[in-house]
Amino acid sequence: KEFILFPPTTSNILYEGTDGYNKGFSPIDPFEFDAKRFPLFSLDQASKITLDPGDCLYIPSDWWHSVNYVEDTASVSVWDRSYYWILSSKMNSDCLI
Repeated sequence: KEFILFPPTTSNILYEGTDGYNKGFSPIDPFEFDAKRFPLFSLDQASKITLDPGDCLYIPSDWWHSVNYVEDTASVSVWDRSYYWILSSKMNSDCLI
């Protein structure tokens, strides 16, 4: 899997909460983005990470992330339960966690 992570301070360049997305979500796919549609967006502050089988990645709270699956894979995500309840209360009913 390939990850692109952005620090919490980059919400403005990720167009958080625009184009019908709730706050905390971005309409941008950093793997294939439209520079004309999102002129503020840049990968300059991004961290790019590739995980191999058996690798583990910790993503700190409030860090933006996007995942690209380069082959069939199985994943397990673990969330702190108190944060899950805060996040789920901000999402619309169409969103799956």
